[in-house]
Amino acid sequence: MHMEDPEKHSVRALSQKFGLSLKRVDAILRLKGLEAHWQKQELPLQTGFLAGMQKILGMVETPVLVGDRVDMDQADVVDELQGDEARDKYQRMFWETVSEGGEEPTLPGVLDRARADAVRFAETKEKAKSDNALLGITDKVAKGNDAVWEPTPQDWRARYEVLFYEPKVSSIDVLRAIAARPWSVTTPTNITIAKSGRGKYRPLIQFEDVGGKFLDVQDRVRRMKEGERRTKIKTKKKLAKEQALRELWA
Repeated sequence: MHMEDPEKHSVRALSQKFGLSLKRVDAILRLKGLEAHWQKQELPLQTGFLAGMQKILGMVETPVLVGDRVDMDQADVVDELQGDEARDKYQRMFWETVSEGGEEPTLPGVLDRARADAVRFAETKEKAKSDNALLGITDKVAKGNDAVWEPTPQDWRARYEVLFYEPKVSSIDVLRAIAARPWSVTTPTNITIAKSGRGKYRPLIQFEDVGGKFLDVQDRVRRMKEGERRTKIKTKKKLAKEQALRELWA
């Protein structure tokens, strides 16, 4: 095969076809070449090792698929595409015993409600990521337009972590505009545009609030609990220190 068409039947192609390593195929080709060379020189060859050589090398011919097997494969494909109504029916019923009076089985409805509850629970869990407590937003700032207090520049800095610097507009005026519309001045909801610096030609930076979309709830809750624990420890140490000072000056 290799001598008839070396490009088509290359060493790599023969290796993939017969499941042999490249080194083994290369060795076999060298032996075949040596055999042809000795035949040209009319040297005697030992042919006893040829019996069973294919079995030792693992070069077994692939059996041709019979017609029945092909028909079975096609039937399996058709069955997967069309499905089986009777099988699906029994799967829905879950072999539930019902009375002969035409009573509808209850288990399929229970399964449907369970699926709906699972979807609703997943949506609720996803929305819970944007909770103000998890995001570290205080209640006073989270009130937005319903707040009864007048926000200060420091409050808005803590809320957005960025001040708005627009050309020919003071930061106080911008903050007043923000108070009227908490998220942005001239952009859609939850998107803020800010200058990267006070310069007139500084590029604009767009900040989009995605809430808790990428929040790891378990890690965030762990951090919150750890923060509460440290706060309690600091408070306890502070009280102990004050008590010691009172006893010292008593």
